[in-house]
Amino acid sequence: MITANIVVLLVWSVGLSGNVHGVNGKQLFWAEDIPVEMVSFGACEADGYLYLHGGHKGKAHTYSKEHHENVFLRAKIKPRGEWEKLQPGSPAQGYAMVSYKGQILKVGGSQATNEPDEDHNLHSLDLIELYDPKKNKWSVRGMLPEPRSSHEAVVIGDKLYVVGGWDFGNGREAWLGCISADLTEKELKWTTLPEMPIDRRAFSITHDDRYIYLVGGMDDQGTLNDFDFYDTKNKEWARGPKVPTKGGLKAFGSAAGYLEGNVYASDAGDVLHRYDLVDEKWHEAGKLNAARFFHRIVCYSGDVFVIGGTSRKTGAVHSIEKISVEKNSPRVGVLDGAHWPGFRGDGSSLTAAKNLPTKWADKDVKWAQNVEGYGQSSPVVFNGRVFVTSVIGDNKESLGVHCYDLKTGQNAWSKIVENSNHQKISDYISKGAPTPCVDENGVYCFFETGQLLAIGHDGEIQWQRSLTKEYGDFQGNHGVGTSLVQSSDHLVLLIDHSADGYLLKLSKKTGENSWKIDREKRVSWSTPVIDATVSPNQIVISSNGIVEGVSFKNGRQLWSYLGVEKNTIPSATVTHDLILVGSSVKPSSIALPRDKAGSITKDQVSWTAENATSSMSSPLVVGENVYYVSRAGVLSCNDLKTGKQLWDHRLPASCWATPVGAGDAIYYFCKEGSTVVMKNERSGPVELAKSKLDIEGPVYGVAVVDGAIVMRTGSQVVALLN
Repeated sequence: MITANIVVLLVWSVGLSGNVHGVNGKQLFWAEDIPVEMVSFGACEADGYLYLHGGHKGKAHTYSKEHHENVFLRAKIKPRGEWEKLQPGSPAQGYAMVSYKGQILKVGGSQATNEPDEDHNLHSLDLIELYDPKKNKWSVRGMLPEPRSSHEAVVIGDKLYVVGGWDFGNGREAWLGCISADLTEKELKWTTLPEMPIDRRAFSITHDDRYIYLVGGMDDQGTLNDFDFYDTKNKEWARGPKVPTKGGLKAFGSAAGYLEGNVYASDAGDVLHRYDLVDEKWHEAGKLNAARFFHRIVCYSGDVFVIGGTSRKTGAVHSIEKISVEKNSPRVGVLDGAHWPGFRGDGSSLTAAKNLPTKWADKDVKWAQNVEGYGQSSPVVFNGRVFVTSVIGDNKESLGVHCYDLKTGQNAWSKIVENSNHQKISDYISKGAPTPCVDENGVYCFFETGQLLAIGHDGEIQWQRSLTKEYGDFQGNHGVGTSLVQSSDHLVLLIDHSADGYLLKLSKKTGENSWKIDREKRVSWSTPVIDATVSPNQIVISSNGIVEGVSFKNGRQLWSYLGVEKNTIPSATVTHDLILVGSSVKPSSIALPRDKAGSITKDQVSWTAENATSSMSSPLVVGENVYYVSRAGVLSCNDLKTGKQLWDHRLPASCWATPVGAGDAIYYFCKEGSTVVMKNERSGPVELAKSKLDIEGPVYGVAVVDGAIVMRTGSQVVALLN
């Protein structure tokens, strides 16, 4: 541990609430008495640690081997830990540093090896180093195609993207474009990406799971406040609105980060800017206590950390400012609009999808496909493909997984798997009810017959197993309807039925158990939610008489509440402060606090929803409102802070599928084919549109992505495209 040689780090908490922001106060976060300069340096988060690797120190534009701050530090973010001094990598500045599967990549940069009294030989590097925290050791991961500095890099999935910058001091000054490489390959093989809208260096970068966002920098003409983004799926660039900077530096030497549907950017001034991916506008997110540039932003668990840098007025800035997105922010859990990867999207039923249809008739259906067999699962969407499951035959003799092109409806493949655990089809038992999960590696499917399998995007089975053969048949009058939920590397499955149940965490890659926790008898169709915004990460379960949180790491119960009834179908909905529980009886539609441990008592319940129930769909939170739909099709809008009913409204029918929030519009997909689009409004119900499709059977589930709404009935998949 470092006890003396430590950076002075002051943390200021800034609250964000829509467009209203203010300083709530200051606190010491990590603080000692000897500063370490962090300018043109590297910063990233990995496994809950903040890593900082030094860059330049001393007077600006002075370069020598003595002007590299070659120190490497890390500290636990939550709960805050002390700084640890680690083995540093090669001395450099103007490099990119990113995390990948718990390890650290340090990409390129520039280095000077001359003495302070000699002419400088600052030059770009082509080295990529890899740090293994378990060994506290750096190694060479590979080489760039050419030396590069003043650039940036991100990792999306298993792909490293290196963007912009230049080759300096190696006999030339040459602008460089964008390249990518697959990190799963032992030897990096580089692919050249489409040309950027403009050359740039000294800019900042951030990303979500599809788009790369570039902020500011400079080109041959001077400083920039341009905002561009790259679509990694369609491999094309687009230009956004310019960052509203002030002063001649614009967004030169800026820092950027992504958090919950927003891009945060800090220029050389004291303003933290926020770009909302839903309304596609820049907003002022707050004021920093210290203006800075050539700094970094790291986002983690609802917080934005603005780190180090330098000021034109005061020189090096020895502080980290922590900006906490205000609790109950409407951006928490919002999918980016490119994918709908699982049940309720990602467990929130919120999406930033753009260009959605709002009103339609039968003639507006882009395509409809009959699905072999019958299914009550929701569709999932990934990379322009729709996936659904079905059971086939009067006794579920076969199980189907079907893949369709989102734009055309063409069947890309169907995988039919023989089922040895026959169950007679009836209207009283689940029929292909569990919804699959999908990611970049494939689709993961569970059936109420016990079959569990992973299928690659080529339609080939990667692994499969039978839970009923391993652990016994599922018991009960109505079958099993719980769906898989996923993290980046694991699946979670809850089996609550009339016999002793269990909770499973298993590897996506192999299908093998990470752990299995036995549970007492409890009949339920509800699906858990993985909460990755708290430490330790939790699995939140609302299931027939109990609401509980268990550790994602080991399955150990962290907290529980037993005073609830009839919470057998709706899943829990997690906000910053609260866990919302849906139930078919009014006293049990409640809100529980997120900050409790152990047994939660009735007097610790935050509130009970006034005149509201959720029979099949789960509670939906949009902004400061929570929406419930009863078995009779009565929509109730309640206040998120108090649970008091603001208004109610009769829908054409009830909803099997949970409503979907897209910006300020909420889509209610009624069972009989009607869809009502309403405004997120506290003062009273505002219908924006109402449509009806002539379909057979209930609408069991939906998927909503950019420009598309996909509905699922028992025997059909229907797509509406803009």
